[in-house]
Amino acid sequence: MAMFAVGLSAQSKLATETASRHYFNPNYNFCIDYPGNWGIWEPFDRNAVALIQSDVQGYPRTEITVGGNVNQPSDKDETRGETLAENWDSGLKALAENGKVTNVAVIEQKRISLAGYPALATKYEYSENGQRWHVQEIMFLTRSSEVFELTLTCHPEEVEKLTPVFEEVVRSFKIQCDPKLPERP
Repeated sequence: MAMFAVGLSAQSKLATETASRHYFNPNYNFCIDYPGNWGIWEPFDRNAVALIQSDVQGYPRTEITVGGNVNQPSDKDETRGETLAENWDSGLKALAENGKVTNVAVIEQKRISLAGYPALATKYEYSENGQRWHVQEIMFLTRSSEVFELTLTCHPEEVEKLTPVFEEVVRSFKIQCDPKLPERP
């Protein structure tokens, strides 16, 4: 069983260890492990899961999301799906069209590998309704045209505390999981 080091609060430098829980998504056949003291929320279509801190103080939007969806046709060539770069551009365009989001700044973007697939890892920040948000996102495409995204969204003050938790969730991510493992706590 994996153990997660989790900060006690945004103000505390102390950490505690907590047993992890396992989540399995039957729609996209992926699984992750997450800190046992975090809650989960699934949208009605069950294409994703949001991991939510139990002890959030002041930043209710802090979450780690993991999900899948079907790749969309490329605007450049409708006979093929979007590339990773096109997926990123589409997401950025949707964020800008939201109308509430301003000052999007890409901090870092690099190509990595995740679950045996080429992936695009991006760190960026944006403002929404006067609040600044930090995002770490990893996106990759499978050969069967599924797009997976793993995302940490938090206040910039929480980045140092939450990045290790996000990295553990990313390390635990698997596709083609054993559905016999418990789906949720």
